[in-house]
Amino acid sequence: MEGSRDTSKGDRGDRLEVVTLVPTALAKKGTSFTFMGLPKECKKCRLYFLCSRLIRGVPYKVVKLRKVKHPCKIHDEVQVAIVRIMPLKVMLPSNAAIPGITLRYPWIVCKEKTCPHKELCRPKSLRGVNKVKVIKVFPSTFKCRYKELRLALVLPLL
Repeated sequence: MEGSRDTSKGDRGDRLEVVTLVPTALAKKGTSFTFMGLPKECKKCRLYFLCSRLIRGVPYKVVKLRKVKHPCKIHDEVQVAIVRIMPLKVMLPSNAAIPGITLRYPWIVCKEKTCPHKELCRPKSLRGVNKVKVIKVFPSTFKCRYKELRLALVLPLL
C-alpha cells in the first residue's frame, strides 16, 4: 500500500498515519476527532494495543476504513481505521520556526497570566509528544517579555 507505514512494531517513530479502532459512530472517512484518552476498563481488552496508539489531546482524521468490526464494552462496536494526525497551531521561538524542520517541542516558560497566546505557547495537545515537524510558519512575529515568537503549524510525531 503506497504511503502507508508499518504500524505493527512497538516503535511509534514519526508515523503520520496510525491503524487503530474507532467507534462505529466516528467510522466515516473524513471524520475528525480529538483523542481524549481511554477508560481503565479498556486495559483488560485484548485489543487495547490498537486503541492505545493514539496520544491524548491530539486531533486525528479518519482517512481509511477497513471492513473489520469488533465488539466493545465502551462503544458497543468499533471498526478498524487508519487515522492521520492533524496539524496544530502553536507558538515557536523565532529561531526554531523553520518550515520542514523536526524538533523537540520547545516548551515556552511564561509567567504572564493574562497573555492571549498562553495556550499556543504551552498547548495541552502536545503534552504526550516528544517531537514535532514544522509544516508552516506564519509571517507575523509576537514579542513577548521572554522571547520573539512566531505562529506555526506543526505535526505531532508519534
